[in-house]
Amino acid sequence: MKVFLFLVFLLLFSSLQSNSQRITYGVFGTFDFNIHRCNFQKLPGYPNCCPNFESGKGYGYSFGLEFSNEIFSNYFLSLRIGFIDFS
Repeated sequence: MKVFLFLVFLLLFSSLQSNSQRITYGVFGTFDFNIHRCNFQKLPGYPNCCPNFESGKGYGYSFGLEFSNEIFSNYFLSLRIGFIDFS
């Protein structure tokens, strides 16, 4: 919580600086190939008929929004919010 308040303070402080600061915003997105590796026989408390859990793979995607504010010369504070599918 303290880190979050500190970052909010920096963001507010940086917006009070001169008009020469750079503010950018945008969207991002990717298409992903997900590879999962594991090695266990069961999940505690869940009955199953599988002899072993070993691996999995699939396709996923991610997308979201990004905001960036210049705090000092060539130093930026960025905030990203998004969704990632780990299929």
